[in-house]
Amino acid sequence: MVIAFHGIKNDAKRRGDSITIPMSSNPSVCPVLPLRTYITRTANLRAIQPGNHHVFLALKSPYHGLSVGTISKVLKDVIKSAGLEGYSAKDFRPMGATAAMQAGIPELAVKKIGRWHSFHFFMEHNVQVHETQDYTDKFLGTK
Repeated sequence: MVIAFHGIKNDAKRRGDSITIPMSSNPSVCPVLPLRTYITRTANLRAIQPGNHHVFLALKSPYHGLSVGTISKVLKDVIKSAGLEGYSAKDFRPMGATAAMQAGIPELAVKKIGRWHSFHFFMEHNVQVHETQDYTDKFLGTK
């Protein structure tokens, strides 16, 4: 799935960008499948209002794009429901970047998916890399 971003806050020149999210081999945890289903099932609602290209819509007429405040509230409710009080949606961005790096995903891919423009800021403030138990062997090529 290709996701296009147009004029996001870090895009001062308003060139836009896109990222590709590949499907997971495990359909029970794949984020692409439910997002595709949602987009397909709500396409007719977007068609009612020409020029409405928002992904997430208010499902009551007049079917406009959800506001940042509404999306923030939904995320807060989900975080609370998961028993993760004390966290905000913004906390999961560096956690996700760290987990991706630890899983061996290339730095540039993680940086692009997270939409960080400054590599220095990305590495200094968002990724917490920890040495693994077999770090020395991997570094020396003995493992």
